[in-house]
Amino acid sequence: PEDYVEEVYAKALDMSQPLDVFLNQEIQRLQLVIGSVRQKSNTILGAIRGEVVITQQIIDGINARNCITCENGEGTATVFKDLTIRGGNGWMGGGGGAYLFSSGPLFEGCTFESNLALYMGAAVYAINTGLLAPTFVDCAFDSNVCTEPGGTGGAVLIEGGAEFIRCSFDSNEASHGGAGYVL
Repeated sequence: PEDYVEEVYAKALDMSQPLDVFLNQEIQRLQLVIGSVRQKSNTILGAIRGEVVITQQIIDGINARNCITCENGEGTATVFKDLTIRGGNGWMGGGGGAYLFSSGPLFEGCTFESNLALYMGAAVYAINTGLLAPTFVDCAFDSNVCTEPGGTGGAVLIEGGAEFIRCSFDSNEASHGGAGYVL
């Protein structure tokens, strides 16, 4: 369905009654769920069109934008385990392997390899993480590249925090911070 636009519905309905306020809050919560389902459906459609390859162990972006996207407040209950995440292209926004906005999923035993971005975090671009900092346990970051001069964080660019436990970084490239860069 189309996104809920409060101003459109407020004009059509008298939202001055308390019950209407609660209804509006529930609609906003449903919009978050719809957004999450839409994003995951787009990933599946990408796989159907041949733009993204998803197997039990490999997510191959085939140079498509962002193999994994978390932008709806996903926390550590969202787990990516024993995956190889490769071939993503983060374009201007970064995060060819994973783009994380206000989200802190758990990556365990994952390999991020051969992902690209022009300027920021070729494998992982995590911004505005705040209290939902992503966690990486036993992950490998290999051969991820920010391609443009001035690129920052060949493997990862983090704004707001992240935790790396027993992770390895090898052959990642950027003008500033080949392995990673923290803002």
